[in-house]
Amino acid sequence: FGEKFLYNKNKLDPQKLPVPKDYIVAKGDTFIIQIFGATNRSFKTTVDRNGVVVLPDIGTVFVAGSRFEKSVKKLKSVIHSSYPNTQSYIDLDTFSNIQVIITGEVIAPGVYNLPSFATIKDALIIAKGILPSGSMRKIILKRDNKKFLEFDLYRLIKFGDVSKDILLKDGDVLIIPTILNEVEVNGEVRIPAIFELKPDETLWDLLRYAGGIKPDASKYMAKIKRYKNNEIIKVLNVNLLESKKIFLKNGDKVYIYPISKQKKIAIELLGNVIKPGEREIKKKESLSEFLNREIKLYGIDGVFLSNTLFDFGVIVRVDENLNRNILRFNLSDILNRKNDIILKNKDKIYIFNKFLFQDIPYVFVDGKIVKKPTKIQYFKGMTIFDLVNTTPFRSEIVITQKDTFTKTKISARLDKSHIKLLRTMENEKKVFILDLNRDKDFKLKPYDRITFYDYFETHPLYEVNIKGEVHLPGKYPYYKEMTIGKLIEIAGGFTKKAYIQKAEIVRYSIKNGERVRRVINISLMDAVRSGFKLEPFDEVTVFAIPKWTERKVVTIKGEVRFPGVYVIEPGEKLSSVIQRAGGFTENAFIEGAIFTRESVKKMQRESLKKSLNRLKKEVSILMASPEDIGESKIDVKSFKILVAELEKDIEKYQPIGRITLDLDYDLNRFRNSPYNLVLEDKDELFIPGRNDTVAVLGEVLNPNTFIYQKGLRVYDYIQKAGGFSANADRNSIFIIHANGEANKVSKGYFVMSSDNIRQGDIIVVPVKIKKYSNMRFAKDISSILYQLAVTAAALNTVGAF
Repeated sequence: FGEKFLYNKNKLDPQKLPVPKDYIVAKGDTFIIQIFGATNRSFKTTVDRNGVVVLPDIGTVFVAGSRFEKSVKKLKSVIHSSYPNTQSYIDLDTFSNIQVIITGEVIAPGVYNLPSFATIKDALIIAKGILPSGSMRKIILKRDNKKFLEFDLYRLIKFGDVSKDILLKDGDVLIIPTILNEVEVNGEVRIPAIFELKPDETLWDLLRYAGGIKPDASKYMAKIKRYKNNEIIKVLNVNLLESKKIFLKNGDKVYIYPISKQKKIAIELLGNVIKPGEREIKKKESLSEFLNREIKLYGIDGVFLSNTLFDFGVIVRVDENLNRNILRFNLSDILNRKNDIILKNKDKIYIFNKFLFQDIPYVFVDGKIVKKPTKIQYFKGMTIFDLVNTTPFRSEIVITQKDTFTKTKISARLDKSHIKLLRTMENEKKVFILDLNRDKDFKLKPYDRITFYDYFETHPLYEVNIKGEVHLPGKYPYYKEMTIGKLIEIAGGFTKKAYIQKAEIVRYSIKNGERVRRVINISLMDAVRSGFKLEPFDEVTVFAIPKWTERKVVTIKGEVRFPGVYVIEPGEKLSSVIQRAGGFTENAFIEGAIFTRESVKKMQRESLKKSLNRLKKEVSILMASPEDIGESKIDVKSFKILVAELEKDIEKYQPIGRITLDLDYDLNRFRNSPYNLVLEDKDELFIPGRNDTVAVLGEVLNPNTFIYQKGLRVYDYIQKAGGFSANADRNSIFIIHANGEANKVSKGYFVMSSDNIRQGDIIVVPVKIKKYSNMRFAKDISSILYQLAVTAAALNTVGAF
């Protein structure tokens, strides 16, 4: 059984299939993207080995490993932020292949390159099917070297169950084990075949797979041949009525007998029963034996319908002369074996509904909230409360506004305070309006007509309107004590663009017979916290954050796979843009990364300008009264020259706004780092290439750059640069590390460990500033020299000079 299913020669063509929402985007998939509106573009882009696609003039987007539906949303978000007032169409044009191993009891085991849409059944068909020795019930899917799924092909073939026929992934292994339990069925079944059974399955399951028994099959007699060591060990005759209790063994052969035409004794059970139809009975079986056997199998509620008449029943019997005889019986007496009738072939047993012999009183219910106007059987003492619990109501109804004629679908809600009852009394009709809370014990009478109303049919349906930056703007039903916070919650909450400092409420009221409009401006967050209450027909507007639509970009240069300018979203972090840029190249020297920010640049330049101005002012004061300060005129002139040189250097080395970072080659780890900054407009990141050098700048005889050698100390590199100049400040040497951090070298640098020197470092030997008594600007000079050195080091890294 099932073998022909795998003979299918149809080839899977993913180009003609819609992309499943749970399809996982993979390397090699090609997206087709069309942009239309304010901008019209059309292009294709393929997922590269790093899992990203390149969007022209926008940048890169990481999509691999995401569901197709999520990837489309992500791409549309990036496109629409770069191209406002546009719409886009995105679909997969071509698909990647996956490699799957199919092994075990298949006709053609091996390694297969399959379309990425292939499922387990597709793989089995492509492998030309399962060998007769292979199991169709226990197909094993291994993923990541672990058992992931057990697939039962019978569930698909017999019942159309595709829940476990999942999409395969690259590297999956399909294993078809050897069949363990094989049973053959023949005779009066619809599908005679060899079937594979699971250990917990019975003869009943086998017959279900075989399509059931034929109409002329005997349900009382079947034969099972059982084998052991290739010999018949026993032949079992079983009753099919006990099939759920009969477990089969490997190699069993089941034969379903037909009803013997000569020996067949059949009767019909008809009328008020669950399963009317023909029944096979034993010879000389009585009516009580037959009915009690049915009850034993199915229970009394599984044999007789409700309202069965147990006082009366008939058997219609036709004799050999074709004369029709009626045999009456009391069903209760028969079941209790107080009386009995021997059944004969072709007897027809009729069981009756008690209401066939009497008028059935009822009450009639209708109304929009009732699923269908209907009669409900009346019983003595029936109350309106009983009727409410019996009547089938709708879950939703459509209400038409009387003033605007607009139609609104709302959840149905029974109006318990307005139930109309129409009753005929002495040839006159009388109307009652009932309140369920007050009149729940009101007694109904046969043939009462009750109309139920939805609450909003008898009460005006008020609405409130919300517009602007909520996820689901629109009109919503108003209810008493409704607050603005609840309305925002119903409308799906704020969008990211919502400006919570301000909202506008337009409120209407009636004054002097006219509708008056009033505008209320409030702080949205304060209104939500305080539980600001709405009134019917209020119109709430949630504004967008000012300048939300401004386009913000960051630039990433150097050793990343896709350097360029990237449009960012509010709150986007550095790790996200690095990932969009494809991550670092193999040549990246992240220890020397330079991250700059406009706001920091402005602050640094202002600070440097203030230090220079303060220094110039101090020098001017010093020149005006050198004797008071304790300086000679020669000293003042030399400092004036120094300040002029500093001023030239400041113009040459303007701070670039560098922020010190510690990046990580592992972006997943970097995401949790404090250095994973929230980006701002015009931020820039430069990733230099590998730097195996150490530079020595400042007051040395030969400032230069040298190859980094592990173990060399600060003093060793200074010696390579010719040693100190006459103006060197030997006690203020500092190291600028590749990441921008700076460390001052201690006085014992001659014996200092080499661990402080790293690749890409710059050793700075500053000029010596003579310190005299009351010198007030030595600190400013040192600060300026330090900032100039840091800037020079950064500019040197990016190749600015």
